[in-house]
Formats: sequence, structure tokens, C-alpha cells
Amino acid sequence: MTYTATGMPAGLSINSKTGVISGTPTFESAGTYNVTLSVFDSGTPSLGDTENFVWTITDVNRAPIALDQSLGAAAGLPIDVTLSGTDPDGDVLIFEIVDEPLLGVAIASGGGTITYVAPAEVAGLDVFTFRVGDGALWSDPATVTVSVGANSAPVAVGESFAIDPGATIDVPAPGLLGNDSDPDGAALTSQLATPPRHGSLSLSANGSFIYRHEGATGVTDTFSYVVFDGLRTSPPVVVRIVIAANIAPSALDDVLGLDEDTTAEFNPLENDSDVENHELSLLSISQPEVGTIVRLDGGTIRYTPIANWFGTDVATYEIVDEYGGVDTAQITFVVASVNDAPTATGLWGSVEADERYLDIDLTGEFGDVDADAIEIVLSTPRHGTAVLVGENVVRYQPTDGFRGSDSFTYTISDGNGGTATATIAISVDGIDADAIALDVVGFDRPAAASLNDSNSFTTTFRSFRLVVGSVFNTMELFRLPMLILLLGFLGTALTGWRRTLGPSSGAIHLPGGDPKSWSVVFVDDSAQLIGRVEPGNHSDPVHRFVAAETALRGTGATALLGDETWIEIDSASGAAWVPASMVTEAVPPGRFAGDESVTEAVRELRTVIADQGSIDGLLSDRGLAISHFAPPQRFTREFAAAMMGANQPMTWWSRTGGVPSLEGTFHNVIARPLAMSLDRYETRANADVSAAIPTE
Repeated sequence: MTYTATGMPAGLSINSKTGVISGTPTFESAGTYNVTLSVFDSGTPSLGDTENFVWTITDVNRAPIALDQSLGAAAGLPIDVTLSGTDPDGDVLIFEIVDEPLLGVAIASGGGTITYVAPAEVAGLDVFTFRVGDGALWSDPATVTVSVGANSAPVAVGESFAIDPGATIDVPAPGLLGNDSDPDGAALTSQLATPPRHGSLSLSANGSFIYRHEGATGVTDTFSYVVFDGLRTSPPVVVRIVIAANIAPSALDDVLGLDEDTTAEFNPLENDSDVENHELSLLSISQPEVGTIVRLDGGTIRYTPIANWFGTDVATYEIVDEYGGVDTAQITFVVASVNDAPTATGLWGSVEADERYLDIDLTGEFGDVDADAIEIVLSTPRHGTAVLVGENVVRYQPTDGFRGSDSFTYTISDGNGGTATATIAISVDGIDADAIALDVVGFDRPAAASLNDSNSFTTTFRSFRLVVGSVFNTMELFRLPMLILLLGFLGTALTGWRRTLGPSSGAIHLPGGDPKSWSVVFVDDSAQLIGRVEPGNHSDPVHRFVAAETALRGTGATALLGDETWIEIDSASGAAWVPASMVTEAVPPGRFAGDESVTEAVRELRTVIADQGSIDGLLSDRGLAISHFAPPQRFTREFAAAMMGANQPMTWWSRTGGVPSLEGTFHNVIARPLAMSLDRYETRANADVSAAIPTE
């Protein structure tokens, strides 16, 4: 008989003669097997039989094995130890310390890893045991032998870096620790020992650091640090930061254009630069030869050339960066020429009516800062002719029979669009001898007056009024007397102070006689003075007085409304109140009075005015009222006294107040004509003279 078997587990075999299956299955052969068993005889033909059966090999757990270990450690420094073991079945192992170390401490941290640390003061061999398990069986204990040696200090190594002035260097971890070490293999941390002198430093424990340069250039900055292994510290080592030398900034020349008589602002730093991008500032700037420079904020400057100048001006400026680097450049100011308008001054002149002409020299009365060629154009006077008869000479010739004031303009043109116009006022004199009168109220002058050191004179007049004027109808330009000057001094208020005496229509009535008799001497354009029920401008009118109405008597009653005095008058309509400035005391028509003292006073007044002296002695606290046009202007005491010597032209307004009519100094417009009139008529102020006052 012959036996065979197939599909059997590994480790088993069949005896072909006996059919006995024998052997030991391996641990790896655990499982279920389908076995086929056959038997055959030795006859011919061979006959046999086959049988199938299932054979199950049951798995059996085996205990794991823990492995011994040997390692070294430094005293006082912890080390991580990974325990080792195996399991024949490949099961997941768990670890357990059996016997604690004799010298140090072993702390399990899971997964077969423990942390071992020996005291800092010990050295030698230390042992502890552990075992491994597969969850069912434990291994025999294994031994871990630790050779504990003395702790060694860590070692730090210095380094060098290079940066530009003002730059920042940022070194990431491990940074300075990258080339440092510890003989015991301990983890290291960095600590700052001494800070840098030319910058700021931020050093982290992991060795990373940030350094910003903030000081001098062209130097080497240093700082030192140590490393620490948790137990011992290394000696300090030096880190060197090499700062490159500062590169000076670059200042570029500037050109700035502007027009004459203007200013310009700009910043010369705008086109300057620094290759290291350092901040620039304006260190200094020189003053140019012609204009002036004012420094503003942020390096901006303001340049102002002198008036009426054009051309090229130069200034030098210096810039500096934040590390002391400097450079110098120039600013060229190109001032373009702009035409300046010429100037012209108004003039006053006089000519006798019976004279043929008056020549007026304009030289010095106009100018042009650009020195352009000047052309003079004249307007046509209303009462005569005006022509150029020579270089800058104007000839005025009045119309036959004309007396009064005339005017015309002259216009200066520089040929470049600039013009200036001024007025020339002409007085054509033919004034009637009776058209000047002096009104002296309470005149008392014990001694003759004389000019003092200040070229002025004083009197003891209680009040003084002077009327000089023409009453001809040919005064179309101003429709008023040529000149009317009202003076009051020594603090005495005059009747008629607020209106200048002068003939608007009708006869002139001068003060004198019964102090309670009154007559109208000047009224408004309607030639009527309105009497009120009571003082003031808002009460009902009771009577309209015609010009020069004389059938009036003052009651002697007065009222003060504000700073204006009102007087009560009997009229055909009953009692009425009128401003005292509108009336004056009545005298018989055609008379005025005076004596030699008055004549002398007039002569002295003429001298002072002609010499542009001081008339302060003639001025009351109320000042001076002047009417070259209507309404009269009042000047304070201080201003009136100052006007006599002033050379500043003033504009005198027309009666309507619409446009300026005449421009000139007080001396030319007021004082000079008055002096000429006084010169002619001073002898008329005589008590023995009795002349009729002309009427229109």
C-alpha cells in the first residue's frame, strides 16, 4: 500500500508506507486547511481510494521579549530614552518600569519613551529595569544601564555681519545658535550679554535677532551673547556688525522762473537724492544778491525779488542726510520782465483872466520805473484849450471872458499797455474885490502877532471865520465858490460850523448886528431849509425857508441833539427849530467890518499858509472844516495841522460825491489858492472899507 497527503500545514508530513502523519506545525501555520489523503495498492492495475478532510491549526500567543540597553548621560541634564522590545507575534507592545533607577529619576512619557535625569552632583553607573507586554503576556525584565558623567559647559562661537548705514538685518532661527554646541547634547538658548552702541537689537532665545543701525557710519558695531544648556552658561562671545561708510547725498542745481514783482515758493530738495534712501533736509541757504529768501517748513523756501526788478539772481544751498553727508548746489532765479504802469500826479495852477495863457511843466510830475518812452495825451478843458508846447510842457489858455475853475486831464502811456491819468485844475482868477470878507466875533488882540520858531502864530481871537470865494455863474465844474475855508480856534464853537459859508443862490449875508437876528446862508440843492417842530430829523416840518431869507428872529433858545446844535427861530409859520450850522446872524447886505489888527492877522495867516507852516494856533478842538466841494470835509485838529506840511496827494470829491474831481496835496488844492487870494485882498479887511456884496 502507498499513502499520500496534500494541503497539509507546514511542519507536518505523512509516512507513505504506514500512512502516519507526524510533525510540529509552525506558529505561522495557524489556520484552517483542506487536506486530501490517498491510498493505492501495488496490484495491476493499482487500485486505491481518496479521502478529503478539514484540519484546523489553533494559534497560540507567545510572550514578548524586553531588550537590555546601555547609554550615557550628563549629570543634571535630562535625556530621552526609548525602551526596546520585540514580540514574536508582532503584537503592539506596552512598556512598564519594574525597578526605579538607583541614582536618578526615570519618568515614563508614553509609547516606550522615558525621560531620565541624574542629579547634578552625582556621577557613575545607574540602572533600572523594565518589561514589555503584548496585552496578555509580559516579558522577562530587561536592564537599562546609564553611565552618568559630569556636565560640560556649552560652547558659543562669535559671528560677523555687514549692513549699510541705517539698514536693518533680520536673522531667523537658529540664528546665532547655528554654530554653537553642547558637549552633552543639551538644547541651547541664547541670552544677550552686552548691547550694541550704534543700533538697536532684539535677540530671541532661539538665536534669531533683529538689528537696526542708528548711529555712526563707517564703523563696526558689536554686541555679545552667551548660550545656556539649562544648567551651565557658556563664556560670552562677540558678534560684529560692520557698518558701511555713509555715501553723501546728491544735490542738483535748480532753476526757478517767476514774474517781476511776484513771489515764488518751492522746495529745492525735490530733485535731490540719496542712494541709500536716507532722509534729506535743508542745512543752509545763502541770500541772493538782489532778492530775499525766507525759509519755510520742510525745506521749502520763499523767494521775493526787489520791486520792479527783473533778471537773474543766484543762491547757494546745502543739504544733509541723517548721517551727516552733505552736498551743495545752486538755485538760479530767473525773474521775467513785466511792464509797470507809469505814474502821474495831479496839479493845480492859476492864471489871471486877462492873461493869455499858463504854461505848466510836467517834469517830475510823472514817472515810469521801466524807463519806457512816454507819450502824453491831453483831454480838452471845458473852458479853454490845452496843448503840448515843448517837452513835458502844457499850455493852458482860458476862453475869453471866463472866470472860475477849469480842469483837464493828462494821460501818460508807456507804449506797452501801461497808462496813468491825473487831473490838472486851473483857477482862472478874476474875483471881485468884494467877494472876500472876514467875520470877527468878539475880536480882542492886545498885541501884534509874530511868527514863532515853529513858523506859526497865535492870537487871542475868541472866534474867527474867513470866507473867500467867487460868485460868478461860470463855476459849472464845482457849482460852488472857488475856495471856502472856515477856521475856529481857542475852543470857541462857531455858528455855521457844520456848514461852510458860501453862496448857493441869492445874496451872501455875513454875521453882525442883533445876535437874535438870523438869516439863511447855505441850504441844500432845493435851496430850502426845513424848519422842524422840534430839533431832530424825524419831526414834522413847519416852514421851508428860501435861500437868504432874512425875515427871521432867533428866540435865543438852543438845543443840543447829539453833537449838533439847533436853534429856535420865529417864522411866518410859527416857531421852528433849524440846525445852527444852516444859519448865521444877519447884517445889512453889502457890509463887512474889520480893522488893522484883522488885516495884520490875515497877512500872518497868509505867510504861514504860503510857507506850509503850522496853523495849530488857529485850530480849535473841533478841528478844521474845509469845503472845496460840497459837502465840506471836517478834519481833526491833529490831522488838519499835519496836512499843512504833507506832500501826500489826496482826492477831493465832486459835489455829487460820485467820482473824484481833483487830486493834489492840501497845500496845492487849499492853502496855495487861499494864500494867493489873501495876498490880493488883505487890504480889504479894513474898518474904513464899505463895499457892496455882489449877488448872482
